[in-house]
Amino acid sequence: MVLEFHLNKRLQRDMYEAFYENPHGFYQALRDFFGSGVDTILRIIAQKLIEGGHLEAASPQEFVEVLKNPGEGGRKLWRMFKLQEAGET
Repeated sequence: MVLEFHLNKRLQRDMYEAFYENPHGFYQALRDFFGSGVDTILRIIAQKLIEGGHLEAASPQEFVEVLKNPGEGGRKLWRMFKLQEAGET
């Protein structure tokens, strides 16, 4: 709850909406909060998501690199989660 509160405050919006609409901005807010350890934390989360069958990525590092990418990162992220952006078929 504390993390959610601080991320919502940093992002000036709901963190879940921010993750969906701007994955790179979400990553930056996490980095501002956790500092240099954010990549390690995200790799651990990604590993659990991969093991649970919720994320299709070659490695946890691929997930982190997608979040770091301000350009096409969002599209790649939704493919990893098997989601489509609005307007795509």
